[in-house]
Amino acid sequence: MKKILFSFMLLATLKATSQTIDTTVKSCIAAKINTVVYKHDIPSVSDTLTHLGVFNYSDDLKGNCTANWVLIANGKNILFDYYKLTDAQYTSWDGSAAGLLRFIASYLSVTFK
Repeated sequence: MKKILFSFMLLATLKATSQTIDTTVKSCIAAKINTVVYKHDIPSVSDTLTHLGVFNYSDDLKGNCTANWVLIANGKNILFDYYKLTDAQYTSWDGSAAGLLRFIASYLSVTFK
């Protein structure tokens, strides 16, 4: 009986100390920006960029956040990439997608309407 209780306690202790990873994944927010004309590689093609969007972001709740952003023109995704918050940005970030938009807009040098 003691062995069974000991095994149960040992198993419970191992389960209680196992590592968990806290992660949140959020998605989709966009805001109107002051229009920017984007010249494509083909000189005769250009688009008027009208929106900056974050289509998802992942926060590990431990100091790392990466956001996927997109610049939109005429309902089409024109430019997209990802942005990783710096340590200072993560510390000052309020945890919202709108906060991410502000950091990304600053990085891209675009302003909101």
